[in-house]
Amino acid sequence: MIMNKMIIKKSILWLLMTVWVLILAGCNNEASDKSIPKSPDYTDTLQWYHTDRGGVADIFYIISTETGDYTLTDGTECHYANTYDDAIRRPMLGEMNGVDALLGGNLNFYSPFYRQCTLQSFVSDSLAATTMCAALSIII
Repeated sequence: MIMNKMIIKKSILWLLMTVWVLILAGCNNEASDKSIPKSPDYTDTLQWYHTDRGGVADIFYIISTETGDYTLTDGTECHYANTYDDAIRRPMLGEMNGVDALLGGNLNFYSPFYRQCTLQSFVSDSLAATTMCAALSIII
């Protein structure tokens, strides 16, 4: 009985690992690297919204996905927020200001600008798969 449970657990583990490998194998770099904005440098204070009030606690806030697709100067459609572009940062900053005003009080408030996927990234299955692969490549 115990042996059967071990075999089942090993089989499930191998199945999950196989699925994960197949997912990663399906990822390719069809989206050129030029359409993916530069990664934020979180040692740069400009990549953070922060209010240090000398509070006894900190709030760390991740903004919602609100960035839309936009066209680069070469005509390529971009599906990721460029945290160095003020026009794209403006809506993010608006949300950060609003949440800080609502929740901040006497607490310190920190929120990173991050290279989020755009809302349109999830419109089609193939675009969502490509976007997910690009996102996974950052992690792996």
